[in-house]
Order: sequence, then structure tokens, then C-alpha cells
Amino acid sequence: YATGYLDFNEFLVTNPAATISVYCGGESMADAGIAKDDLLIIDRSVTPVHRDIVMADLGNEFTIKRLHKFADGRIELRSENANGDYPNFIPTNDDDTWVIVGVLTFIIKDFR
Repeated sequence: YATGYLDFNEFLVTNPAATISVYCGGESMADAGIAKDDLLIIDRSVTPVHRDIVMADLGNEFTIKRLHKFADGRIELRSENANGDYPNFIPTNDDDTWVIVGVLTFIIKDFR
């Protein structure tokens, strides 16, 4: 029996002003359970930590990748799909600037 209506904002959004949703555009994160056309909930107010899945602005494109932070200050954005040749992103000099847009908090999948 239905006792009320489900408001997904109550479950998926902790900071409405900082939350965006985007559709995944590729298969580079398939081994992390993220498929093309999944709806991703990104929270821009969350501080990313090592191994978070993040949305990053690479200057000319946006990407969803696993963030790796190292003790020496290096960072990498890594793909997770063993069935394809998907790039990892590693800054090589001061000209490489990335902006972490936010942290992936939820994935919404279509099963039909």
C-alpha cells in the first residue's frame, strides 16, 4: 500500500544549490558500474578524496573518472574499463589544468 509519495530530492540531494545531474556519455567507467546514459548525481560541495569518482573539467571536455591522490601531491584521473582502451589523465606540467567539478554521489540506471 502506498503511504505517500517518494521525493527523490530527499534521498539524492543534500545540497540543492551545489547538486547537478548529468548523463554519462561513454563506457570508460563500466567496471565501476557506470554505463553510457546512466544519470549521475554530482555534488559540487563535496571535497574529493582519494578513490572518489569525480566529474572533471579538462578544459575542452568533461569526464567522469576515479581520482587518485598520492602522498607526494600527484593526482591522476583513471578510467575503469578493462574491455577497452580508455585514457587516464595525468597532468604533465603547469599548462595542464584540471578542475574537479564535483563528486559522484548517486547513479540512476534505466533497466528497460
